[in-house]
Amino acid sequence: MSTHTEVQRITARREEVRTIDQQSRNHLRESSACDSMKDHLEHWNWRMHRSYVVSELCRPMLAKRDRNDEAVRRLRSTCVEALADTVDAFLHLHNLTVFAHTSWAAVHRSLSSALLLGILKEPARNERVRLLLDKIVAAMSGMEFLDPSEVPSPVSRAIAALVQLNDRNDAEMKAEQSSSVSSSTDEPSPHAQMQSILWGSPPTSHLFN
Repeated sequence: MSTHTEVQRITARREEVRTIDQQSRNHLRESSACDSMKDHLEHWNWRMHRSYVVSELCRPMLAKRDRNDEAVRRLRSTCVEALADTVDAFLHLHNLTVFAHTSWAAVHRSLSSALLLGILKEPARNERVRLLLDKIVAAMSGMEFLDPSEVPSPVSRAIAALVQLNDRNDAEMKAEQSSSVSSSTDEPSPHAQMQSILWGSPPTSHLFN
């Protein structure tokens, strides 16, 4: 479909998510309305999944080369913010309960969001993102397993990749083209790069060159 049609479709779906959110209980929308541990768990769980859904809706805009299109830039910004909010919500859950790192849905959504932020080079432009990625690396690295071999391969690959992505030289990253999408048509999309890291599909080496 055309970019205009795709933007309209994404915008309509975002409105549906916003409507659902507005109709939810107060404690799901506002952390200040939480009165119990159950409320806090539900709040951050809802926020994590809601943010992830919004990031998935807007994700096609990450690969668009319509850099002068205001609607594309706006949805791309929304996607980045939703990715960061997904990681942030997971970290709050992690501080409240072991559920956070025993749920594959929670782990996958937070790690994939963090990887996309790293691949998009957001840590060099956004201090909040840099801190979030540092925190999720620490949280994931601190997971307790009886045997290191029990760490799921996608998790260990993601942690290693995040360390490299987040530790790149800031000056080098800022000197590169500010757009999150390479001008090369041969480079995989950010999402394809993230998937290759999680699932071990070649190639990923170009990410760290």
